[in-house]
Amino acid sequence: MTFPGQATRWFRVHYRPFRDATGGVAGLIAIGEEITQRRAAERALSATRESLRLAVEGANLGFFEYDVADDAFVASDEYYAMLGLDAATERARPAAEKWATVHREDIAALRAELAALLTGPARNSEVELRLATGAGRWLWVLQRSRVTEVGPD
Repeated sequence: MTFPGQATRWFRVHYRPFRDATGGVAGLIAIGEEITQRRAAERALSATRESLRLAVEGANLGFFEYDVADDAFVASDEYYAMLGLDAATERARPAAEKWATVHREDIAALRAELAALLTGPARNSEVELRLATGAGRWLWVLQRSRVTEVGPD
């Protein structure tokens, strides 16, 4: 809705019929809410997501999140695409099986980096390792990790 001399404002309106004693529609009840700020925030979030998508795509990056407490591993489509794996299939696999994609000679270094992140003062790590691809080859990956949240336990 645009008012003279003002910027466009957005409203969400819900309509319900008002019924008389016989059940017939006697009028209309409307409840409105201004959502201009929410629409602006949604547009800004959408633009940020698109910028991130383009940056990830342009840099040929994949990313993941690992929740240690819940042993939950969530990775981006780009992560799985780099490895030639189907994202939907891989997301259905338990997190514990993700260790099987790490080359056996690299597991110790990866576990050491993870342990250092969890027990030491460092909040960033970097390790080179090989991950299994869908084609049965090994892909060298530079994995950079950062602790983003620390729980009470």
